[in-house]
Amino acid sequence: MSVQIRNLEKEDARRLALYANNKKIWDNVRDYFPYPYRLEHAQEFIEMANAHETNKIFAIAIEEGIIGVVSIQPFTDIYRYTAELGYWIGEPFWGKGYTSTAVNWITKFTWEHTEIIRIEAGVFPFNHGSIKVLEKCGYTREGIKKNFICKNDVIYDEHIYVMLKPQSPTHF
Repeated sequence: MSVQIRNLEKEDARRLALYANNKKIWDNVRDYFPYPYRLEHAQEFIEMANAHETNKIFAIAIEEGIIGVVSIQPFTDIYRYTAELGYWIGEPFWGKGYTSTAVNWITKFTWEHTEIIRIEAGVFPFNHGSIKVLEKCGYTREGIKKNFICKNDVIYDEHIYVMLKPQSPTHF
């Protein structure tokens, strides 16, 4: 299994739209993620991703091309040493270890290239695949926010998974 984590490229737009245009993916991401997901959404996303200085957004790719996205988004203000982990991968690639590879990579990248000391990911309670990925990568469930999210007009709890930077400082 050869996975490459790299910057998004304009040429990724078609494959990005192909895999992102999936209701099963949309059911597990935030509502601002378009569905149906069209080529123009992919093109706009790639432009935005490459223009961002603080958010780190990368392609998850194999030899054939992009199969998903992994990102780290730093919070601001008093939360400035915390970042949110996000990712999705095309359904044909579920359960093959690609997502775990990407999460491990971006976690290591974050510790080595930013001042972030805490990474967190919010997960829908029914997204067992994502929970398995996070736990496999060493993230721990910190808690559950009760009745915190609404997707498809249904209220759900949100499971919060966290990893702290080893030997993180308590003062800067």
